[in-house]
Amino acid sequence: MIPGGFDNHGRPTARATPYFPVHGSAVPVTFLIDTGSTQTIVMPLDASRLRIDCSRLGRPILVNGIGGPSEVYIVKDVPITFGEGASKYTFETDVRVMDPGAHPLIKLPSILGAGVWRHWNLSICADVGHLAIDPRRSPDGL
Repeated sequence: MIPGGFDNHGRPTARATPYFPVHGSAVPVTFLIDTGSTQTIVMPLDASRLRIDCSRLGRPILVNGIGGPSEVYIVKDVPITFGEGASKYTFETDVRVMDPGAHPLIKLPSILGAGVWRHWNLSICADVGHLAIDPRRSPDGL
């Protein structure tokens, strides 16, 4: 099982460590599990904590989200590790990164999209504080 919980707004979360090889940084991040999102997005606050230098990521693209249009950078095949020890699971997915320099006021949590959670059996019952995350398999079949 992957440990998960709820934030102070009652939204389901999972703590994980994304690794960005171009930056050599791996810092734990609390991701909001967004079952309506197809993409995983590292928001500006976490991008800053991960010391991601967006100037090294190429050109941004314009995407439309629930909050309107935003520029993001795409990083391919980012390993994201959940848990630790014998209960450690790593999934690779493309990640969108919002530049903290361009969006310094955005304090929203990073979002875990379908590229990762589609590999899980996910059970959520927020009113009783139940969140169970059971990885069915890793993307490479292990």
